[in-house]
Amino acid sequence: MKTFIFDNWITITTAVSGAVAWVYERNKRHQEVKATELSNSEKIIEMYQEALDDLGKRFEMRIEVLEKDIIRLNSEVLDWKGKYSSLKKQFEDYRKKHQ
Repeated sequence: MKTFIFDNWITITTAVSGAVAWVYERNKRHQEVKATELSNSEKIIEMYQEALDDLGKRFEMRIEVLEKDIIRLNSEVLDWKGKYSSLKKQFEDYRKKHQ
């Protein structure tokens, strides 16, 4: 056995070194994949956060527009109610005169 190891020490050393290098490289690739996944996850989170921030701004702007529309429409309703009341009073007066 000693003779075999002594005669083939270069081959054995190369095989062992290759196996160690393969394990090291495999672990290195595994860590690189994890780092890439983490980086991608962070980018996705940033993009999602930007979308949420933008969505909030859009909703605030839309709410402001809607509030202005509500105020304007309430004013118009009051105007129409006033016109209706005026016309109704005129009609009642007309009807009283012509009965």
